[in-house]
Amino acid sequence: MRISEFIKSKQKKPQPNNPQEAFDIYSKMNSDDLYTQLKEQGSVSSGKVKPEELDSFFERAGPYLNKEQRVKMAKLIEDLKRS
Repeated sequence: MRISEFIKSKQKKPQPNNPQEAFDIYSKMNSDDLYTQLKEQGSVSSGKVKPEELDSFFERAGPYLNKEQRVKMAKLIEDLKRS
């Protein structure tokens, strides 16, 4: 393994294998780190998610968010669709 590959492997953030692991990882992040992680994992261009899935998530999560959170979530989803 090359040194650059080793360094990159150490910089990767842990990936959750189940909902509890996801909660444990993401609940400890501040909002900026969480936003960055979401953009890395949820961008449409990465092929990991489709625009329709983002819209569906927003429809399901929206009722549980206050107005400020809905505005932030809508912006994040639009960013993810463009990325």
